[in-house]
Amino acid sequence: MRSWSKTLGLALLATNLVACGAPDSGASGEEEAAEIGEPLGPTATVMTTTLPDFVNLGPSQVVYATDRCLQTVTVRSLTNGQSLSLGQFPDCATGAAVSDSSVFIASGTKIYSWDLFRGFFEIARGTSGLRGELLLDTQNVYFADSTGIKRVSRSGGTVFNLDPGSDVRLLALDGTLLYYRFGSQLRRIPVGGGTAFIVNTNVTGVIDLTFDSSSLYWAIGPATLGGSSRIERMAKGGGTTTRLHTTTVAISDLVAASGNLYWVETRPDDISSILRRTSAGAVTVPKPDLFLAAGMRAMGGFLYWNETVFGSGPLQQKVNRATLP
Repeated sequence: MRSWSKTLGLALLATNLVACGAPDSGASGEEEAAEIGEPLGPTATVMTTTLPDFVNLGPSQVVYATDRCLQTVTVRSLTNGQSLSLGQFPDCATGAAVSDSSVFIASGTKIYSWDLFRGFFEIARGTSGLRGELLLDTQNVYFADSTGIKRVSRSGGTVFNLDPGSDVRLLALDGTLLYYRFGSQLRRIPVGGGTAFIVNTNVTGVIDLTFDSSSLYWAIGPATLGGSSRIERMAKGGGTTTRLHTTTVAISDLVAASGNLYWVETRPDDISSILRRTSAGAVTVPKPDLFLAAGMRAMGGFLYWNETVFGSGPLQQKVNRATLP
């Protein structure tokens, strides 16, 4: 039987999350505001972990696991630093999603949840490995496998195939709309099902997608080694696609926040930089010389990301976007 300390720990985490009023988040377009072009300030380390296989950020907590199978999984509150060990996950994780007081993990063909009495338990089974993101809202978990875009209740049950297809990749959840790649197309579909709408017909190689109140932004990776990557923008209602940025290195982790667009660029030597583009079109590099930066999110005025620093283990980093005048 699990200890009362775990019950208390989970309650503390959930209490902090509810107090923050943080919604479940399914994409990297987490927040919007009127400010334009606020500068970045000094970086602060949220936590250091020992060789995790994955580190995933939720609305007010982070989940991480040791780099082995079986994996020991821990969740930590970003609000007060409280940590809670969830025990051992029975396989090797390929993706995770974190919400108010829940953790969901993908491994191979299976999706798992966790509760106090059962530990990790299977809530859904797909046909093959996860394709793209594992996303959440308050009721459901969304994922993609080799047979299409899927939905299952957070408590488990029937798996619904929202859009069947073998060449799919789930990208983002914007309210009641799922965005995903289907072949060379960018599509969206209501979370409850229905007819898929083709947003764009030329997104082969799409890596990531984010959004604000009016626009979609996506990154396309290089088609060949040494080729160019690019960031494009399109109005949510459709229309012309505008190329915002081109580079010869890898782009990842697009985040639209407070009128700015942030992303990570990583060179072949594993050195990363965080770049920012204002609504006026100015591109700067406010955070250069990071090591393997990934998993960037925007929450509560901060940017969060993971760095894998040789010799010290992975770090969960944050920076206040409004520190400097």
